[in-house]
Amino acid sequence: MELKLSLLRVFVAVADTGNIQDAADRMGRSPSAISMSLKQLEELVGGTLFESDRKNRVTELGRFLLETVRAQLTSHDRAMASVQAFANGGIGRVELACVPSVASHLLPDVIKAFTAQWDQVEMDVRDIDTTAVVRAIERGTVELGIAGRPRVGMVSFKPLFHDRLLLVCPLGNALNKAKKRVTWKMLADQVIISNGIMAGYDHPEIQALGTRANLMVRNTTSLLALIKVGVGVTILPELAIPQEMTGIEVFPLEDENLKREVGTIRKTDVQLSPASKAFMSVFTKLVEDRIDQNGAWRCRLPQRRT
Repeated sequence: MELKLSLLRVFVAVADTGNIQDAADRMGRSPSAISMSLKQLEELVGGTLFESDRKNRVTELGRFLLETVRAQLTSHDRAMASVQAFANGGIGRVELACVPSVASHLLPDVIKAFTAQWDQVEMDVRDIDTTAVVRAIERGTVELGIAGRPRVGMVSFKPLFHDRLLLVCPLGNALNKAKKRVTWKMLADQVIISNGIMAGYDHPEIQALGTRANLMVRNTTSLLALIKVGVGVTILPELAIPQEMTGIEVFPLEDENLKREVGTIRKTDVQLSPASKAFMSVFTKLVEDRIDQNGAWRCRLPQRRT
């Protein structure tokens, strides 16, 4: 027998609320109807979904089912919303997660251009790191991600552009004497502050720096504030470093080929909604206007500011 969406929604409601009465109130049904639906679902899946009659804790089977069906229900609801919006002359809703450097440097212009053309589209934008973007895509929390190339995850990645990795240090640091590029040897005596980019970058020297770092800061604003007051040094992609930032110095690294790839992240073999396709069309056009023929982001090295 086929699992009905209504049964799955009942299960999620009970798991979320922790009891049948609250789930019944949420769904506008009677407690007996909720109990009957749960019993039917357990017969269909072939196992018990809750550890007790109180329904306040799911079993291992229930936990697996809950993690699986949340994403499926979200995808179903998103698809139906897109169909209904299209039928009514609109294109729906964009649910997007992106890394902070994209959110601050690119999204303002993209959203301005997009909403000028599609003013009826709803948007939900989340500013999170690449690991969290992948997690949100896998769970179905968002439909579209824009982030660095993920090292793990059951998602597809399509490159859009790349920017250089640079060494960021405070003014007055010994590295300020560097004339051109900072070598790995020059970092031997430096206090390293690791970050999400470094943690996810597959390069032996960067991994070694991250291993000996005692401080991990994932928020770029907090990270740069610590650099500015002299706590340590870090490595960041060029687009993540504000041009107007004062009190820091930025240097190219010894390996000039080190770069961060930025691209779209989505579920494998899942078509984007009309709204997300329209958004990506605008986003891609803006990116193409700001990269060179090799896909490199055309932004200058941040200048020293005292």
